Amino acid sequence: MTKAELATLVKTVFPSLREWAFRESDLNTFPRALYWGYARSGTRASGLTYSKDETVQISVFSLSPNEVKVDELEYILIEHGFAPEIFIEFNETDRIFHYYLGVQCER
Repeated sequence: MTKAELATLVKTVFPSLREWAFRESDLNTFPRALYWGYARSGTRASGLTYSKDETVQISVFSLSPNEVKVDELEYILIEHGFAPEIFIEFNETDRIFHYYLGVQCER
């Protein structure tokens, strides 16, 4: 699955998904999601590149410690052959929960 295909899949749960940064109008919408590629790698042998990969982070921001949309995202990713490990942190200043995970895609 490519990063674009992953984004299309994630948009079934988070229609306002953005890449890299939110729009100002998104900042009061919860839950909301972002994605971006943060690591690139490839498999090489004998000077040839056989595959190129990109690890994509998906971040979800929520006011809830048990965000149902994150559960939906996890289920959809599992259905498509991924085994996501979802991390959670809490920003006390803003009182926002941040869920994040990495998915390896083709590039």
